[in-house]
Amino acid sequence: MIDRLFCISITQENFLDYDFDTICINNFSIKNDDGPVTHIAGETYLFPTYSAYGHSLMDVYAQFKILQLKYNDIKPFFYENGFQGHYFRENKVTIDQMDSLGYKHTRIFNISIGNYSFEKVILLFDMNNTFPEEFYASNGATRSSHYFPFCDCYMGTEPCGESKYFKYNYLAIDMLKKSFGDLFSSNKTEKFFISRERYNRSYEKEIEYYSNKESLSDEEKQRFIWAKARSTPQEAEIQSMFEKNGYTIVYAEDYTLFEQIKMFSSAKVIASISGTGLFNAFWCDRNTKVFEILSSVGYKYHYKEFAEYSGTDHEYIDIQNLSLVDSLEKIEEAIKENKGVNKMLNLPVIDMDLVQKARDENRIHIFKGVFPNRPSWETLISVVSQYVYEDLEKFPDKSYLSNSNLQDEYLDMRLKCRFWSRLAFQLYDPLDTYMSIIPELEPVTKWGLSEYGGDIYTGNFGLISLMKNKGVVGSKHSDYVDQFQWVVKGEMIWRTGDNLENEYHLVEGDFVFIPKNLTHEVETFKAPRAAINLILRN
Repeated sequence: MIDRLFCISITQENFLDYDFDTICINNFSIKNDDGPVTHIAGETYLFPTYSAYGHSLMDVYAQFKILQLKYNDIKPFFYENGFQGHYFRENKVTIDQMDSLGYKHTRIFNISIGNYSFEKVILLFDMNNTFPEEFYASNGATRSSHYFPFCDCYMGTEPCGESKYFKYNYLAIDMLKKSFGDLFSSNKTEKFFISRERYNRSYEKEIEYYSNKESLSDEEKQRFIWAKARSTPQEAEIQSMFEKNGYTIVYAEDYTLFEQIKMFSSAKVIASISGTGLFNAFWCDRNTKVFEILSSVGYKYHYKEFAEYSGTDHEYIDIQNLSLVDSLEKIEEAIKENKGVNKMLNLPVIDMDLVQKARDENRIHIFKGVFPNRPSWETLISVVSQYVYEDLEKFPDKSYLSNSNLQDEYLDMRLKCRFWSRLAFQLYDPLDTYMSIIPELEPVTKWGLSEYGGDIYTGNFGLISLMKNKGVVGSKHSDYVDQFQWVVKGEMIWRTGDNLENEYHLVEGDFVFIPKNLTHEVETFKAPRAAINLILRN
């Protein structure tokens, strides 16, 4: 192939203030025949369209976004490589990448066909070895073009991250999060096990094939080593173990990039044997637990460093050299320990799967006794008194009685007399949205922020009813957001459904989930009554 490649020179340029540099191929051309030449002016990045998921993210898409930090006018040239048998084949990940860059319907060129002339090609590295190393070296390059972001620990020979180029990976993660952040979910409810079953079957077939051959070429020997390093004989049993513990089995390769981002960003736990699916930790944060199962002896990945940089809680489950029985026992122990994490952190055990089920079935769900330390009636009354005093000082000309829905002019006031009863009040402080004035609310807030991002869980407000109404305090209505309500004093009757056909009796200590758009009404059953609402803006 090298006899088809030409350029005037290859130079290297410092890249901003990083330790790595860029390779610039000046007046680069590919000549396959004596036909016409396609000319590409300006600065160009050669964008391969056939890479596997993780490489496509880190080494292709992120490389282009990073280059744009210095080369503002650089443009992508989308190609497939017939020289090596690498074709686009409607790569679902690449399709979404092209869409996000504004090139959804752009032509993809096969560089083994036709002739091309580029004014200037710029790259950090060529992970795919599209062009032979000899081409770079013979035209002035002073370093390899091949995949420098991985340090020499790749096969476990030195501590991870010591390569001067390793910071590229963290910059790449930053660019990916920035590029696709609008697809992230802050509602962490799912438990996923990313299956490598299909890949594993393929590796096992290769292992069987090479094992039965009398002799192997050097290339076959390397492929044999690779297949054994990537194969996990216990895969099916491990997958079954997670499935029995409530994990959804996901074949990530079935989904587009956008679908994977939306799906995995909603995960509270992601588990997988080491493999490309763990790049999906990029879309998560500190509210996501990542289990990486190490099964291949001596093979070093970088998912831990990547996952932790992304902010997740990464944990290895090392089953190298263990029997199947011991492997499953170790995995099950880790799963059980994770279930107990909330207890160890003094957080309540609220099964978010039950919350999701209630949302799906459009009904409430009541959790019993999850927050045992409730604020006293005296505490609540003292807060009412303080809010009244401070509001009177700040808004001496405003009334606390409104006979209609509250208008904007009331939104900055802390204490509001609700329209449905003159003795039912809403407590809300725009300067203290989580009502830290009530100490007993701290574990509630801590739990809420552990399950939801701050853009979803936006604050608390209190509802206080000073009398028992023969009728209802909250007449038939629905709310446009999901919410939780914590009954801290008294009792109430909740009626739900279009005809209010479902009735629930809530008592002190109940913590109830109410999905948005659920028709309901509320009646005070035992007064005085007080409840704290947690509002989710989803």
